[in-house]
Amino acid sequence: MGIVISEFSLLTSSWAGFALFLERVCFTPFRILIFSICFGIGWTMYINGPGIE
Repeated sequence: MGIVISEFSLLTSSWAGFALFLERVCFTPFRILIFSICFGIGWTMYINGPGIE
C-alpha cells in the first residue's frame, strides 16, 4: 500500500503537496477562500461560454 500511495503522490505531487501545505499552514479559512475564488472563476467561465475574448 505504501508503494501505491507513493506513486499516487508522485502523480499529484504538485497540487496535493501544495494543498497539504496550505492546509497545515492556513487551515480552513484559507481553503474556503481558495474554493470560493476557484468556484467564482469556474462560474464566470461557465456563464461566458467556451469563447475566450
